[in-house]
Amino acid sequence: YNSSKLQMKRVTMKNPFQHASTRILFSLAIIICVINWQKVVAEIENDCCVDTKDNFNANGIKNVNCQEVWSMYPDLCDRDKIKKLCPVACDVCECKDCSQRFYSDIKGRFTCRKAAKKKKHCNDADVKRYCPELCGTCPRSSNGVTASPTSSGPGSCEIEGKLSFPIIDDNTALGFRNDRLVVRKSGEVQDCEDGIASWGCIHTGNAVIKNTRNNGSYSEGEDIHIIDGIGSTFSFLVSHEYESEEDTYGIFPDPSELKILINGNRVKTYNRNGPDSLLATVSCTSNC
Repeated sequence: YNSSKLQMKRVTMKNPFQHASTRILFSLAIIICVINWQKVVAEIENDCCVDTKDNFNANGIKNVNCQEVWSMYPDLCDRDKIKKLCPVACDVCECKDCSQRFYSDIKGRFTCRKAAKKKKHCNDADVKRYCPELCGTCPRSSNGVTASPTSSGPGSCEIEGKLSFPIIDDNTALGFRNDRLVVRKSGEVQDCEDGIASWGCIHTGNAVIKNTRNNGSYSEGEDIHIIDGIGSTFSFLVSHEYESEEDTYGIFPDPSELKILINGNRVKTYNRNGPDSLLATVSCTSNC
């Protein structure tokens, strides 16, 4: 060939996003992907029969969740909307572990088979939703019969324990910490933890805080709800649960906070710090 005839041409790569129409199409594609992912999550939830983890308003009651529908407002299950949001709480479908892969906000894509390898996986709220049999969170009594809690009325003594860490902001210290709340009722063998106790207590959530510079941050709370405590004594035990993240990020230095409420009114606040466990005792008379 004649090398003198060869010509070197400069090739300029065009930016595919320089035109408005291209940018619009790209944005639409992202939106469609997000919508499709939401549909996939919804289909998994419907197939696996799980209650929504979101709070909602219903029949004049604001910011209620499915656990509260089951324990405090069972009449809401007469509404079709609530049955769709809370099929397990409303006993529309069988409460069983999901056989499909699901998504956890903390663990990412996960399965109940993986969760079964370590009990601590059930501290994750999403794992509890998708693996209720494994984690013992089905709204059933020990003999498999649906329990029948009632909302508190005149003369009742509704007790709540709320364990939490500080809300994360720019001034929050760095580190990881996981505390655990368990309630024991005098005269009962079963503790209230990881779901529902047959004597009328519901445990939800996991008190944990993670605050890092480059690996994400979150703060979650833990709740105990005793439906009626008249004439009984309860021990609220807060203890530290070691997690390997402490070695990676260090122990979060600020204490967890335990709030005790009776019939919606706060009566005492405790702070747990250091290596010792915190024990708070609540005794209710016939008048609460």
